[in-house]
Amino acid sequence: MMIGYDGNRFFDVTLVAENLPALDQAARILAASVVVEGMLGERQAIELVGALDLVDRVGDRDRERLSDIRWLPKHLQRLTHGKDEAG
Repeated sequence: MMIGYDGNRFFDVTLVAENLPALDQAARILAASVVVEGMLGERQAIELVGALDLVDRVGDRDRERLSDIRWLPKHLQRLTHGKDEAG
């Protein structure tokens, strides 16, 4: 899930990871940061992600709004530039 701020200049991103091994919260956030930075690149991750959270589960209402993490770069591109790379 993403929440945009300042006219979609940056976002709080919440990832749902229902099957991660038992890790403390700091290790879980570090793992999520590595994944997001790997997908977006360091510069975009720093510029676009204000806060990152990781949860084990979400309610049914929120689940309807979720998309696979593979779409994160394209979603951010559309929200920040109004279109995807294809135009």
